[in-house]
Amino acid sequence: MVASSAAIAGDGALLARSVYTYIDAAQPALQALGVHQPLRSGETMTQYTAGSADYTLETRYEYDAYGNAALTAELGDASIGDDDLYTCVRYHNDAASGRYGYE
Repeated sequence: MVASSAAIAGDGALLARSVYTYIDAAQPALQALGVHQPLRSGETMTQYTAGSADYTLETRYEYDAYGNAALTAELGDASIGDDDLYTCVRYHNDAASGRYGYE
């Protein structure tokens, strides 16, 4: 899994850095057997100019019991209170037929 990434200018200056966090969505019984389901739970992206941070954007993710992205919270810049965007998705998961993830 990728923990972080960076964009570097030709002169070596840092332009942007992203940091990613994950959760293990596997059932505890499966985790005990060494089976894991890593899902991204969040990311922060910081934009830089001349080595100084300009702003940081934050995104959080929540999942349903089947690992489908149910909520994406694009929280934007923490210093701006009204730039948040939430996307909620409901899925039709039919365990009896083995069909999961249909919107």
